[in-house]
Amino acid sequence: MGFLQWPKPLCDVPRFAELSEREMREVCGAGREVTVPEHWSFISEQTPPDKAYLMIEGRAAVLLQGRQIAELGPGDLVGEVGVRDHRLRTATVSALTPLKLVHFTKEAFRDLYDRIPAFRDAVDATIAARSPTAD
Repeated sequence: MGFLQWPKPLCDVPRFAELSEREMREVCGAGREVTVPEHWSFISEQTPPDKAYLMIEGRAAVLLQGRQIAELGPGDLVGEVGVRDHRLRTATVSALTPLKLVHFTKEAFRDLYDRIPAFRDAVDATIAARSPTAD
């Protein structure tokens, strides 16, 4: 059984703890499970924001002009800044290990962001935590 078919797929993802079971189902229903091989760059700096991801398994490096600035893992959102803010990608993201992700189209992500306050809050909290001015 894939992640999206689990009874409560996001219950172990702290960032999404405020979503009701129905909202978890909506979020998971809007995405599709994908895999990414090790060393594959699945988001490229300065490209249009056409998708976002929720990491389920594995580790990924965030690269700014080729230099690693962060490492992401299960429960992290990827690509949300460009989609939310309608701007070019701010970094490249490459798989350090094989990855399992939930892929959201830009349209599906925007719909969830606009309709589900707990999802919007989780996205906004993620972006705020990554901001250079965040404490």
